[in-house]
Amino acid sequence: MQTGQFGNYNGGRDLLIKLIPTIFMVVLAIFMSVQKAHQLNITDASDQVRSDIVEAFNEEVKEAEDGYPEAARFFGAMAESDNIQTTALYTILLKADPEFPYPESIDIDEVGTTEENLKKAREHEYYMSRDFYPNISSTAAEEGIADVYNGMLRCFKADTYQEMIFDETGDLTSSAISVGNYYVCTNCGTITVKAPVLRCKSCSVFKWKLEKF
Repeated sequence: MQTGQFGNYNGGRDLLIKLIPTIFMVVLAIFMSVQKAHQLNITDASDQVRSDIVEAFNEEVKEAEDGYPEAARFFGAMAESDNIQTTALYTILLKADPEFPYPESIDIDEVGTTEENLKKAREHEYYMSRDFYPNISSTAAEEGIADVYNGMLRCFKADTYQEMIFDETGDLTSSAISVGNYYVCTNCGTITVKAPVLRCKSCSVFKWKLEKF
């Protein structure tokens, strides 16, 4: 895939259209539940919500090459995005327990070839954006735990954009690939392949808050 062909975002738009029902339900849940108890935060949450946010945190920590420059830059951008998400979730956990330990290590899948790593990463982002966050955030929404739900929504949106990047870039191990640059929002972790005109597509901070890879 050549750089000139990369401007075609039909695949990404189609994916976004498919996600509209999920995104709508997420926004509706926030409006219906969090508005009802907008002062609640993780200190008011049930054990289930606390367990859910710990699980989400561990998943993001776990996400944190073989000489393929495009794949290497892509993984660098992904790592920065996941680091931003991890920091956001950890900040929430510290509200509930100021002594909550940041893991020194966490079990991860065995590292394979670049092709294998890309495949695993693609499958994981699909799982996180289509299954994990929509399901795990439901209890927080029902209880009106705003900071937990908003944190998960933020990670859900970032992982959704990561999944779209996979669809847009194609085979990053091909020597013919020249994507250009990846832009990571340092506020929410969203990755794009085109610098926004003014603001991040996801959280609306100004574009100078984005880091280029």
